[in-house]
Amino acid sequence: IVLMYHDVYCIAETESGFQYPTSFLYKVGADQFESHVCFARDYCNLRGIPLNTIEFTFDDGGESFYRVIAPILEKYGFKGVFFISTSFIDTEKFLTKEQVVSLHQRGHIIASHSHSHPRNMTKLSMSELLFEWKTSKEILENILHTPITIASIPSGYSSSNVVEAAVESGLKTLYTSKPIDKPINLANITAIGRYVIHRNTSQIVVERIISNDWFRKKLFLRWCLISIIKRLLGANYNMIKKCLIR
Repeated sequence: IVLMYHDVYCIAETESGFQYPTSFLYKVGADQFESHVCFARDYCNLRGIPLNTIEFTFDDGGESFYRVIAPILEKYGFKGVFFISTSFIDTEKFLTKEQVVSLHQRGHIIASHSHSHPRNMTKLSMSELLFEWKTSKEILENILHTPITIASIPSGYSSSNVVEAAVESGLKTLYTSKPIDKPINLANITAIGRYVIHRNTSQIVVERIISNDWFRKKLFLRWCLISIIKRLLGANYNMIKKCLIR
């Protein structure tokens, strides 16, 4: 079961990461996030299953990865998967190179989230897609001196070209926002689905995602409906996202 987060804040949603109106929908309070992690730890321990049965992933590369998220995960025995849009490294409210190295050294997984975080990667040409994946991969490899083979797709927009470019760039695993439990093999790459957590996701919903298979199936059906709406509305989708999330 893979959970998808973005930023986690202590006092204000503006502390870390992107500052777009829609980005605030995905920023979660630290106390709220810690409750999720604590439940996951207790759920695994009570059932005698490994903690990595539940995976915590984080998109974009905000400085909260280092300052807030990693300490909470480590407190409960978890490691995170941190997807970083590399053009924002060493900029205000985002991770520094030194923080990326520290997270890697502490056992967290560092991965690509494209270079510039395009709003919709399906609109890019193949050369633009290759630039996004290859540039991000090379920057992270130069920082960490280790191969980067894992990535996630910004904003959840995917296509055969997005996947093909990821494969050509040397990526082996691609995380999506499709809410499914089992990995899917796609043209020499493994696609892993995730369950999106946003600021209005209640503790009860998080617990059901972790513990209830039927609830996860319900979320998949909802995702299918939203995918249809996205295709119909195109660029207008973000205008009604707040209503869809409520």
